[in-house]
Amino acid sequence: MELLGIEELTAAVDGIIWDIVGMDANSNLSTDFGAYCDMNEVDFAVVVLERMDSMFSQFVKETFDVTIEDTIDLWCLSLLHELGHLQTMDFIPNYIQLANKLEKKVIDKFSKIDSICYKYFSLTVEYEATQWACNWIKDNPTKYDEMRNTIAKALEDFYKINNVED
Repeated sequence: MELLGIEELTAAVDGIIWDIVGMDANSNLSTDFGAYCDMNEVDFAVVVLERMDSMFSQFVKETFDVTIEDTIDLWCLSLLHELGHLQTMDFIPNYIQLANKLEKKVIDKFSKIDSICYKYFSLTVEYEATQWACNWIKDNPTKYDEMRNTIAKALEDFYKINNVED
């Protein structure tokens, strides 16, 4: 089955990226959120992975005092986290980036699901991206509300055109 409305959803995400960071980054629908700093690209997803997302929400609340109220908040924070990579990566020394890359592989291979989130998001590159995202939310409440409304509408339209129900 081919998904419909991808172009419209991607255009909404690209508009959000431009409004937030003033850069022309490419966004792509994917199976998960991700950032590719060397290509100025951000991947986004339309499916919620409840177990990891609930641990991420708890980590963000405990570490940065930002509360995730619903899946739209979680979606927005996930996108902002990836934009945080684009905004912070140049300030993180290469040796730390490389060490974090290796640590991610070890965490993924040897950690239990309950501890993966805290270990992963405590890595310097992940922590800095999440901190940037949380600070942006706190510093820009009006723009954040606009972002929430824009993405809620775009996702609702996307789900509707593809006959996806809650």
